[in-house]
Amino acid sequence: MRPLITPEEAAALDTDVQARYGLSADQLMEQAAAGMLRALEDMGLVAYGTLPGGCSRQGKPDGLAIGHPAIVALCGKGNNAGDALALLRMAAFRGAAGLYAIVPPDLEGAASLRALEAKAAGVILLEHPHGDAKALVHGASLVLDAVTGTGLNGSLREPLYGIAALAAHAKGRVVAIDLPSGMQKRYERGKPEPELVEAERSLCVAPLKTSLYYPGYRPSAGAISAVDGVFPRPSAAPSMSAQACLLEAADLGALLPRLGPDCHKGSRGAVGIHAGSVGGLGAALIAARSSSAAGAGSVTLMLSDELYPLAATALSAQMIRPRSLGPGRRLDALLAGPGLGRDEQAGALVEELWRGELALVLDADALRLLNRAEPRPLGAQLVLTPHPGEFAALA
Repeated sequence: MRPLITPEEAAALDTDVQARYGLSADQLMEQAAAGMLRALEDMGLVAYGTLPGGCSRQGKPDGLAIGHPAIVALCGKGNNAGDALALLRMAAFRGAAGLYAIVPPDLEGAASLRALEAKAAGVILLEHPHGDAKALVHGASLVLDAVTGTGLNGSLREPLYGIAALAAHAKGRVVAIDLPSGMQKRYERGKPEPELVEAERSLCVAPLKTSLYYPGYRPSAGAISAVDGVFPRPSAAPSMSAQACLLEAADLGALLPRLGPDCHKGSRGAVGIHAGSVGGLGAALIAARSSSAAGAGSVTLMLSDELYPLAATALSAQMIRPRSLGPGRRLDALLAGPGLGRDEQAGALVEELWRGELALVLDADALRLLNRAEPRPLGAQLVLTPHPGEFAALA
């Protein structure tokens, strides 16, 4: 399970680690750049000694007034740009050729220092706007997006807007440094989405950022690779009080009990499902079959009395009962919501289940009815499974 942190939590972590371990911002930037370069090398995206097609550093393809680009970094003014420029300098030290960075005219702070170091190592810096910029990006094997970071609040403006827009001309791979440029510090559903760089992959310094997983932003990040080792693990950084975590495949597997050679349906748990309504029977049947597929020993689908006659024979491996008769057996967990409807009867049912003590999963319509319910006692086992729209309604 990976912690996800907000921009404010990221800033607090940075400050705490510098103070606690005596590390400077420059040292952290070097560690981030080294980790990202290793990740790119592991993916085969950085080559040393020759350029694509066997060109030398001096090779000049038709239509391009300067050398053949292997890697082009699109840089802003902040730490992401510093990471990318340090990465290019390290790649140059290892023998990579055809390294370019497109930078704004008013670089400042750490990014300005990293630019001077990269230039001394042989990286070619082009100040935006530049007549060859589009051709460079178009011809590059790899484009690094390092224009903005986690602190963006508002629309991109020139010159950063123009630099970020160059990514649309890339024919090679586009990899974002930490996160794609254009992601806002705050995501508000319903507002027009900003112009985002569309990355094939994002190299994110761990802990991962919440912005990467906002519904409107997630597709632009592409595959997300965590760059570990820049900051200490959460146990060694008290300032890391992440309020959200990312469940990964290994975490989900660990939640499921192992099935022994002598297990049977009575030892694998009994699930009760309150679902279905007129027009919503399909969701109820899918929920019942899915519960069995997930490993439940027995599954009982409870339908309204009026719906029960229509579905009594619809399932062969799960039981179906009228809701008025109850489950007819002891249950270990309950699921409510798929196709349930949102009328008064459904609302009363969700309130009753909410006050109960059984482990409870609420989905779909049940989530829309939660605003009628009192807070559930602390310690109760509860799982909510909202899609983005349902989550927005809950929040």
